[in-house]
Amino acid sequence: MTRVRWAAFALALVPAVVMFGPVAADSGGFAVWGLGLPVLLSALPILSASSRYVVAVTWLAAVALLSWSLLLALGVGAYFLPAAFAELVAAAWSRPPEHLRG
Repeated sequence: MTRVRWAAFALALVPAVVMFGPVAADSGGFAVWGLGLPVLLSALPILSASSRYVVAVTWLAAVALLSWSLLLALGVGAYFLPAAFAELVAAAWSRPPEHLRG
């Protein structure tokens, strides 16, 4: 499941890096929020992979990433839909780490 989380991170990072220049020229400081938030949301499940909250964090990140993508779908948000769907797959298949299962 970690591979799907990393894939979602890559699917969020690549469009953010590619589009940062044009979006920053058009939107100024909002480019950091508009493009950085999906990257941050997709990094949260990776950072919490060894905690007991990994399932909840993955679901919250997936829903927030999908919401953000749909909110900005007429602009840059459509480029983050693959990352949102990959995060949803990771959330659907996620389980707590072995050492935390009882």
